[in-house]
Amino acid sequence: MEFEKVKQAVNNCLEEITKATKAETLPVSMPEFKYEEGDIEVIFLTAAGRGFLTDIADIMSSVYRRDLAIDCGFGYSVSVGNKHAYGKDAEEQKNKYFSVTLRPESRFREELNDTVVFSRIRDFNDIELQAMLKIIAKMALPEKMPKKMTPEKALGKLGAVLYKPDEKYTFDSIAGYEDVKQLVEDAVILPFKHPDVYKGLEERTGLRNLLPKAVLFSGPPGTGKTTMAKVIAYETATNLVYIPIESMMSYWYGESEQILSSIFKWSSEFERCMIFLDEIDSLATARDKNMHEATRRLLSVLLRHIQGFSSKDNTMIIGATNKRDDLDNALISRFGNNIIDFRLPREAERAQIFRHYAGHIGGEESDWLAKMSKEMSGRDIEEICLDAARIHARQIINGVSSEEFPDSSAYRAAISKRMQFQEDDCSCFQILQTK
Repeated sequence: MEFEKVKQAVNNCLEEITKATKAETLPVSMPEFKYEEGDIEVIFLTAAGRGFLTDIADIMSSVYRRDLAIDCGFGYSVSVGNKHAYGKDAEEQKNKYFSVTLRPESRFREELNDTVVFSRIRDFNDIELQAMLKIIAKMALPEKMPKKMTPEKALGKLGAVLYKPDEKYTFDSIAGYEDVKQLVEDAVILPFKHPDVYKGLEERTGLRNLLPKAVLFSGPPGTGKTTMAKVIAYETATNLVYIPIESMMSYWYGESEQILSSIFKWSSEFERCMIFLDEIDSLATARDKNMHEATRRLLSVLLRHIQGFSSKDNTMIIGATNKRDDLDNALISRFGNNIIDFRLPREAERAQIFRHYAGHIGGEESDWLAKMSKEMSGRDIEEICLDAARIHARQIINGVSSEEFPDSSAYRAAISKRMQFQEDDCSCFQILQTK
Protein backbone atom coordinates (compact mmCIF):
# COMPACT_ATOMS: atom_id res chain seq x y z
CA MET A 1 0.00 0.00 0.00
CA GLU A 2 1.29 3.44 -0.90
CA PHE A 3 2.56 5.59 1.95
CA GLU A 4 0.40 8.57 0.94
CA LYS A 5 -2.71 6.38 1.07
CA VAL A 6 -1.90 5.33 4.66
CA LYS A 7 -1.21 8.93 5.64
CA GLN A 8 -4.45 10.19 4.09
CA ALA A 9 -6.50 7.44 5.75
CA VAL A 10 -5.14 8.32 9.21
CA ASN A 11 -5.77 12.05 8.76
CA ASN A 12 -9.29 11.40 7.44
CA CYS A 13 -10.01 9.20 10.47
CA LEU A 14 -9.01 11.96 12.91
CA GLU A 15 -10.92 14.57 10.92
CA GLU A 16 -14.10 12.50 10.99
CA ILE A 17 -13.83 11.97 14.75
CA THR A 18 -13.36 15.70 15.28
CA LYS A 19 -16.39 16.56 13.13
CA ALA A 20 -18.61 13.88 14.66
CA THR A 21 -17.84 14.85 18.25
CA LYS A 22 -17.39 18.60 17.64
CA ALA A 23 -14.35 18.38 19.88
CA GLU A 24 -11.85 21.22 19.86
CA THR A 25 -9.04 18.87 20.88
CA LEU A 26 -8.56 15.12 20.93
CA PRO A 27 -6.63 13.06 23.51
CA VAL A 28 -3.98 12.28 20.88
CA SER A 29 -1.34 14.42 19.24
CA MET A 30 -1.16 15.01 15.52
CA PRO A 31 0.50 11.91 14.06
CA GLU A 32 4.11 11.75 12.97
CA PHE A 33 4.66 9.74 9.81
CA LYS A 34 7.95 8.05 8.96
CA TYR A 35 8.61 6.41 5.63
CA GLU A 36 11.92 4.95 4.53
CA GLU A 37 12.51 2.43 1.79
CA GLY A 38 8.99 1.07 2.05
CA ASP A 39 8.96 0.88 5.86
CA ILE A 40 6.09 2.77 7.49
CA GLU A 41 5.73 4.12 11.03
CA VAL A 42 2.82 6.15 12.40
CA ILE A 43 3.55 7.68 15.81
CA PHE A 44 1.12 9.26 18.28
CA LEU A 45 1.40 10.80 21.70
CA THR A 46 -1.65 9.72 23.63
CA ALA A 47 -3.34 9.49 27.01
CA ALA A 48 -3.81 5.76 26.47
CA GLY A 49 -2.27 4.38 29.65
CA ARG A 50 -1.07 0.90 30.53
CA GLY A 51 -4.50 -0.72 30.24
CA PHE A 52 -4.77 0.27 26.58
CA LEU A 53 -2.53 -2.65 25.68
CA THR A 54 -5.52 -4.96 26.21
CA ASP A 55 -7.68 -2.81 23.93
CA ILE A 56 -5.02 -2.96 21.22
CA ALA A 57 -4.88 -6.75 21.46
CA ASP A 58 -8.69 -7.10 21.38
CA ILE A 59 -9.04 -4.88 18.32
CA MET A 60 -6.27 -6.62 16.40
CA SER A 61 -7.66 -10.05 17.31
CA SER A 62 -11.11 -9.07 16.01
CA VAL A 63 -9.63 -7.86 12.74
CA TYR A 64 -7.09 -10.63 12.12
CA ARG A 65 -8.95 -13.50 13.78
CA ARG A 66 -5.66 -15.19 14.56
CA ASP A 67 -3.13 -15.50 17.39
CA LEU A 68 -1.07 -12.46 18.24
CA ALA A 69 2.22 -12.01 20.04
CA ILE A 70 2.10 -9.81 23.13
CA ASP A 71 5.40 -8.62 24.58
CA CYS A 72 5.14 -6.90 27.98
CA GLY A 73 8.68 -5.58 28.21
CA PHE A 74 9.27 -1.87 28.74
CA GLY A 75 7.91 -1.13 25.27
CA TYR A 76 4.71 -3.21 25.36
CA SER A 77 3.86 -4.47 21.89
CA VAL A 78 1.21 -6.45 20.10
CA SER A 79 2.49 -8.02 16.90
CA VAL A 80 1.21 -10.25 14.12
CA GLY A 81 3.47 -13.04 12.91
CA ASN A 82 5.90 -13.67 15.77
CA LYS A 83 3.67 -15.28 18.36
CA HIS A 84 6.44 -17.56 19.63
CA ALA A 85 8.90 -14.75 20.40
CA TYR A 86 9.33 -13.40 23.91
CA GLY A 87 11.43 -10.72 25.62
CA LYS A 88 14.47 -9.69 23.58
CA ASP A 89 13.51 -12.01 20.72
CA ALA A 90 10.15 -10.31 20.41
CA GLU A 91 11.83 -6.89 20.50
CA GLU A 92 14.19 -7.91 17.69
CA GLN A 93 11.49 -9.49 15.55
CA LYS A 94 8.49 -7.24 15.99
CA ASN A 95 9.54 -4.77 13.29
CA LYS A 96 9.46 -7.59 10.76
CA TYR A 97 5.70 -7.68 11.13
CA PHE A 98 2.83 -5.30 11.69
CA SER A 99 3.11 -4.24 15.31
CA VAL A 100 1.57 -1.70 17.66
CA THR A 101 3.90 -0.63 20.46
CA LEU A 102 2.82 1.26 23.56
CA ARG A 103 5.61 3.05 25.44
CA PRO A 104 4.11 4.51 28.60
CA GLU A 105 6.23 7.26 30.17
CA SER A 106 4.91 6.59 33.66
CA ARG A 107 1.92 5.01 35.33
CA PHE A 108 1.52 8.21 37.37
CA ARG A 109 1.00 10.57 34.45
CA GLU A 110 -2.34 11.49 32.87
CA GLU A 111 -1.50 13.66 29.88
CA LEU A 112 -0.44 12.97 26.31
CA ASN A 113 2.74 11.35 27.48
CA ASP A 114 2.46 7.74 26.24
CA THR A 115 3.76 6.90 22.79
CA VAL A 116 1.91 4.54 20.44
CA VAL A 117 3.82 3.42 17.36
CA PHE A 118 2.26 1.55 14.43
CA SER A 119 5.02 -0.02 12.34
CA ARG A 120 5.27 -2.25 9.30
CA ILE A 121 8.18 -3.50 7.20
CA ARG A 122 6.96 -3.36 3.59
CA ASP A 123 3.54 -4.36 2.26
CA PHE A 124 1.19 -2.43 4.57
CA ASN A 125 -2.11 -4.11 3.64
CA ASP A 126 -5.83 -3.31 3.97
CA ILE A 127 -6.29 -5.52 7.04
CA GLU A 128 -3.49 -3.73 8.87
CA LEU A 129 -4.88 -0.34 7.86
CA GLN A 130 -8.30 -1.37 9.18
CA ALA A 131 -6.78 -2.47 12.50
CA MET A 132 -4.77 0.74 12.82
CA LEU A 133 -7.76 2.99 12.13
CA LYS A 134 -9.88 1.15 14.71
CA ILE A 135 -7.16 1.53 17.34
CA ILE A 136 -6.75 5.23 16.50
CA ALA A 137 -10.50 5.75 16.79
CA LYS A 138 -10.50 4.00 20.16
CA MET A 139 -7.74 6.13 21.66
CA ALA A 140 -8.98 9.39 20.09
CA LEU A 141 -12.36 9.41 21.82
CA PRO A 142 -12.62 12.93 23.28
CA GLU A 143 -14.38 11.79 26.47
CA LYS A 144 -11.04 10.30 27.51
CA MET A 145 -9.32 13.69 27.29
CA PRO A 146 -7.89 14.44 30.75
CA LYS A 147 -7.79 17.88 32.27
CA LYS A 148 -4.55 19.77 32.01
CA MET A 149 -2.43 18.69 34.94
CA THR A 150 -0.53 21.26 36.95
CA PRO A 151 3.14 20.67 37.82
CA GLU A 152 2.19 20.60 41.50
CA LYS A 153 -0.32 17.79 41.00
CA ALA A 154 1.94 15.87 38.63
CA LEU A 155 4.90 15.99 41.02
CA GLY A 156 2.64 14.81 43.85
CA LYS A 157 1.55 11.82 41.79
CA LEU A 158 5.18 11.02 41.08
CA GLY A 159 5.95 10.95 44.81
CA ALA A 160 7.92 14.22 44.93
CA VAL A 161 7.31 16.85 47.61
CA LEU A 162 7.05 20.51 46.63
CA TYR A 163 8.27 23.15 49.10
CA LYS A 164 7.33 26.75 48.44
CA PRO A 165 9.77 29.45 49.61
CA ASP A 166 9.20 29.86 53.35
CA GLU A 167 10.38 32.88 55.33
CA LYS A 168 11.02 30.59 58.31
CA TYR A 169 14.12 29.37 56.50
CA THR A 170 16.74 32.10 56.21
CA PHE A 171 20.48 32.04 56.83
CA ASP A 172 19.64 32.87 60.45
CA SER A 173 17.97 29.46 60.67
CA ILE A 174 21.44 27.91 60.69
CA ALA A 175 23.61 28.93 63.61
CA GLY A 176 27.31 29.31 62.82
CA TYR A 177 28.68 27.83 59.59
CA GLU A 178 29.58 31.25 58.21
CA ASP A 179 32.15 29.74 55.84
CA VAL A 180 29.60 27.25 54.49
CA LYS A 181 27.00 30.00 54.05
CA GLN A 182 29.49 32.01 51.99
CA LEU A 183 30.22 29.01 49.79
CA VAL A 184 26.50 28.39 49.25
CA GLU A 185 25.93 32.02 48.33
CA ASP A 186 28.80 32.00 45.82
CA ALA A 187 28.07 28.59 44.28
CA VAL A 188 24.28 28.56 44.24
CA ILE A 189 22.40 31.68 45.28
CA LEU A 190 24.20 34.37 43.29
CA PRO A 191 24.31 32.34 40.02
CA PHE A 192 20.63 31.50 40.36
CA LYS A 193 19.58 35.08 41.17
CA HIS A 194 21.80 36.75 38.56
CA PRO A 195 22.25 34.28 35.66
CA ASP A 196 22.81 37.04 33.08
CA VAL A 197 25.96 38.20 34.86
CA TYR A 198 27.45 34.70 34.71
CA LYS A 199 26.35 34.09 31.13
CA GLY A 200 27.96 37.37 30.14
CA LEU A 201 31.21 36.32 31.80
CA GLU A 202 31.09 33.01 29.94
CA GLU A 203 30.73 34.82 26.61
CA ARG A 204 33.52 37.30 27.34
CA THR A 205 36.03 34.88 28.79
CA GLY A 206 35.23 31.69 26.91
CA LEU A 207 34.80 29.85 30.20
CA ARG A 208 32.05 27.28 30.58
CA ASN A 209 29.91 26.01 33.45
CA LEU A 210 30.01 29.23 35.46
CA LEU A 211 26.31 28.57 35.91
CA PRO A 212 26.30 25.24 37.75
CA LYS A 213 23.69 22.62 36.95
CA ALA A 214 24.25 20.83 40.24
CA VAL A 215 25.81 21.22 43.68
CA LEU A 216 26.59 18.52 46.22
CA PHE A 217 26.22 18.91 49.99
CA SER A 218 28.45 16.40 51.74
CA GLY A 219 28.71 15.78 55.45
CA PRO A 220 27.53 13.80 58.48
CA PRO A 221 23.81 13.49 59.24
CA GLY A 222 22.24 16.39 61.10
CA THR A 223 24.63 19.09 59.92
CA GLY A 224 22.02 21.25 58.14
CA LYS A 225 22.10 20.02 54.53
CA THR A 226 18.32 19.77 54.17
CA THR A 227 17.74 23.03 56.03
CA MET A 228 20.23 24.76 53.76
CA ALA A 229 18.29 23.55 50.71
CA LYS A 230 15.16 25.23 52.12
CA VAL A 231 17.19 28.37 52.86
CA ILE A 232 18.31 28.46 49.23
CA ALA A 233 14.68 28.16 48.09
CA TYR A 234 13.73 31.18 50.20
CA GLU A 235 16.80 33.28 49.35
CA THR A 236 16.24 32.73 45.60
CA ALA A 237 12.40 32.81 45.78
CA THR A 238 12.39 29.42 44.07
CA ASN A 239 10.30 26.26 44.39
CA LEU A 240 12.13 23.32 45.94
CA VAL A 241 11.24 19.83 44.74
CA TYR A 242 12.28 17.19 47.26
CA ILE A 243 12.63 13.69 45.78
CA PRO A 244 12.40 10.85 48.32
CA ILE A 245 14.50 8.03 46.93
CA GLU A 246 11.82 5.44 47.73
CA SER A 247 9.32 7.26 45.50
CA MET A 248 11.36 6.34 42.43
CA MET A 249 11.70 2.65 43.18
CA SER A 250 9.29 0.55 41.15
CA TYR A 251 8.98 -3.15 40.53
CA TRP A 252 7.99 -2.41 36.92
CA TYR A 253 10.92 -2.83 34.57
CA GLY A 254 12.22 0.49 33.33
CA GLU A 255 9.76 2.58 35.30
CA SER A 256 12.09 3.98 37.99
CA GLU A 257 14.13 5.98 35.52
CA GLN A 258 10.93 7.09 33.80
CA ILE A 259 9.66 8.45 37.12
CA LEU A 260 12.90 10.35 37.67
CA SER A 261 12.80 11.73 34.11
CA SER A 262 9.20 12.82 34.62
CA ILE A 263 10.09 14.59 37.87
CA PHE A 264 12.82 16.52 36.07
CA LYS A 265 10.47 17.32 33.21
CA TRP A 266 7.65 18.58 35.42
CA SER A 267 10.03 20.55 37.63
CA SER A 268 11.20 22.44 34.55
CA GLU A 269 7.60 23.62 34.02
CA PHE A 270 8.14 26.14 36.81
CA GLU A 271 9.80 29.43 35.93
CA ARG A 272 12.70 28.33 38.16
CA CYS A 273 13.16 25.31 40.35
CA MET A 274 15.60 23.60 42.70
CA ILE A 275 15.55 19.79 42.79
CA PHE A 276 16.75 18.29 46.07
CA LEU A 277 18.00 14.70 46.06
CA ASP A 278 18.69 13.61 49.62
CA GLU A 279 20.77 10.49 50.18
CA ILE A 280 21.89 10.67 46.57
CA ASP A 281 24.36 7.87 47.30
CA SER A 282 21.38 5.47 47.38
CA LEU A 283 20.95 5.75 43.61
CA ALA A 284 24.41 6.82 42.53
CA THR A 285 26.82 4.36 44.09
CA ALA A 286 30.03 3.57 42.27
CA ARG A 287 29.35 1.59 39.11
CA ASP A 288 30.83 -1.87 39.11
CA LYS A 289 29.87 -5.33 38.02
CA ASN A 290 27.72 -5.74 41.12
CA MET A 291 25.55 -2.68 40.50
CA HIS A 292 21.88 -3.48 39.95
CA GLU A 293 20.69 -2.72 36.42
CA ALA A 294 17.85 -0.48 37.67
CA THR A 295 20.33 1.60 39.69
CA ARG A 296 22.58 1.90 36.65
CA ARG A 297 19.73 3.27 34.55
CA LEU A 298 18.72 5.75 37.27
CA LEU A 299 22.28 6.99 37.46
CA SER A 300 22.37 7.46 33.69
CA VAL A 301 19.25 9.65 33.80
CA LEU A 302 20.78 11.74 36.58
CA LEU A 303 24.07 12.18 34.73
CA ARG A 304 22.30 13.28 31.54
CA HIS A 305 20.31 15.86 33.45
CA ILE A 306 23.33 17.31 35.25
CA GLN A 307 25.25 17.38 31.98
CA GLY A 308 22.43 19.43 30.47
CA PHE A 309 21.53 17.04 27.66
CA SER A 310 17.97 16.52 28.91
CA SER A 311 17.19 19.56 31.06
CA LYS A 312 16.46 23.25 30.90
CA ASP A 313 18.58 26.05 32.33
CA ASN A 314 15.87 26.94 34.84
CA THR A 315 16.52 23.94 37.10
CA MET A 316 19.36 23.07 39.46
CA ILE A 317 20.02 19.85 41.34
CA ILE A 318 21.09 19.88 44.96
CA GLY A 319 22.39 16.50 46.03
CA ALA A 320 23.06 15.56 49.64
CA THR A 321 25.07 12.65 50.99
CA ASN A 322 26.83 11.47 54.11
CA LYS A 323 28.66 8.79 52.12
CA ARG A 324 30.62 10.77 49.59
CA ASP A 325 33.19 8.00 49.12
CA ASP A 326 30.43 5.68 47.87
CA LEU A 327 29.39 7.98 45.03
CA ASP A 328 30.08 7.10 41.42
CA ASN A 329 33.19 8.83 40.06
CA ALA A 330 31.38 10.08 36.98
CA LEU A 331 28.79 11.78 39.19
CA ILE A 332 31.45 13.33 41.41
CA SER A 333 33.12 14.77 38.31
CA ARG A 334 29.83 16.38 37.20
CA PHE A 335 29.71 18.41 40.40
CA GLY A 336 33.24 19.66 39.81
CA ASN A 337 34.16 22.32 42.38
CA ASN A 338 30.57 22.67 43.50
CA ILE A 339 30.94 20.26 46.42
CA ILE A 340 30.30 21.90 49.78
CA ASP A 341 31.32 20.12 52.97
CA PHE A 342 29.02 20.37 55.98
CA ARG A 343 31.32 19.53 58.87
CA LEU A 344 30.32 18.93 62.47
CA PRO A 345 29.96 22.26 64.31
CA ARG A 346 32.90 23.65 66.21
CA GLU A 347 32.63 24.45 69.92
CA ALA A 348 31.71 28.10 69.41
CA GLU A 349 29.12 27.07 66.83
CA ARG A 350 27.66 24.49 69.20
CA ALA A 351 27.21 27.25 71.77
CA GLN A 352 25.43 29.33 69.11
CA ILE A 353 23.17 26.39 68.26
CA PHE A 354 22.24 25.92 71.93
CA ARG A 355 21.35 29.62 72.17
CA HIS A 356 19.39 29.30 68.91
CA TYR A 357 17.13 26.54 70.29
CA ALA A 358 17.18 27.75 73.92
CA GLY A 359 17.49 31.51 73.84
CA HIS A 360 16.84 31.84 77.58
CA ILE A 361 20.08 30.14 78.66
CA GLY A 362 23.05 32.35 79.45
CA GLY A 363 26.35 32.56 77.64
CA GLU A 364 28.26 30.71 80.35
CA GLU A 365 25.74 27.88 80.38
CA SER A 366 25.72 27.54 76.60
CA ASP A 367 29.55 27.47 76.63
CA TRP A 368 29.55 24.58 79.10
CA LEU A 369 26.93 22.72 77.10
CA ALA A 370 29.04 23.26 73.99
CA LYS A 371 32.10 21.77 75.70
CA MET A 372 30.16 18.65 76.68
CA SER A 373 28.58 18.14 73.25
CA LYS A 374 31.80 17.50 71.37
CA GLU A 375 31.34 15.63 68.07
CA MET A 376 27.60 16.30 68.14
CA SER A 377 25.70 17.64 65.13
CA GLY A 378 23.21 20.47 65.07
CA ARG A 379 20.40 17.93 64.99
CA ASP A 380 21.81 16.24 68.11
CA ILE A 381 21.79 19.58 69.91
CA GLU A 382 18.23 20.25 68.80
CA GLU A 383 17.22 16.86 70.21
CA ILE A 384 18.93 17.73 73.52
CA CYS A 385 16.89 20.94 73.74
CA LEU A 386 13.70 19.05 72.91
CA ASP A 387 14.47 16.47 75.61
CA ALA A 388 15.11 19.27 78.11
CA ALA A 389 11.75 20.82 77.25
CA ARG A 390 10.01 17.48 77.75
CA ILE A 391 11.74 16.99 81.11
CA HIS A 392 10.59 20.45 82.15
CA ALA A 393 7.03 19.74 81.01
CA ARG A 394 6.99 16.64 83.22
CA GLN A 395 8.27 18.72 86.14
CA ILE A 396 5.47 21.24 85.67
CA ILE A 397 2.83 18.48 85.46
CA ASN A 398 4.18 16.84 88.63
CA GLY A 399 4.30 20.17 90.47
CA VAL A 400 8.08 20.05 90.83
CA SER A 401 8.65 23.29 88.94
CA SER A 402 6.70 26.43 88.16
CA GLU A 403 9.41 28.09 86.09
CA GLU A 404 8.55 29.32 82.59
CA PHE A 405 11.62 27.78 80.94
CA PRO A 406 13.71 24.65 81.61
CA ASP A 407 16.63 25.27 83.95
CA SER A 408 20.18 24.00 83.70
CA SER A 409 19.38 20.66 85.33
CA ALA A 410 17.00 19.76 82.51
CA TYR A 411 19.70 20.35 79.88
CA ARG A 412 22.22 18.46 82.00
CA ALA A 413 19.88 15.49 82.22
CA ALA A 414 19.16 15.64 78.51
CA ILE A 415 22.79 15.79 77.46
CA SER A 416 23.68 13.02 79.92
CA LYS A 417 21.05 10.82 78.36
CA ARG A 418 22.24 11.72 74.87
CA MET A 419 25.86 10.86 75.62
CA GLN A 420 24.90 7.84 77.72
CA PHE A 421 26.68 9.29 80.75
CA GLN A 422 25.80 8.39 84.30
CA GLU A 423 24.77 11.35 86.40
CA ASP A 424 28.00 10.98 88.41
CA ASP A 425 30.05 11.52 85.29
CA CYS A 426 28.62 15.00 84.81
CA SER A 427 30.20 16.60 87.87
CA CYS A 428 31.61 19.29 85.63
CA PHE A 429 28.07 20.51 85.23
CA GLN A 430 27.70 21.37 88.89
CA ILE A 431 28.41 24.97 88.06
CA LEU A 432 25.18 24.97 86.06
CA GLN A 433 23.02 23.85 88.97
CA THR A 434 22.89 27.31 90.49
CA LYS A 435 21.43 30.34 88.84
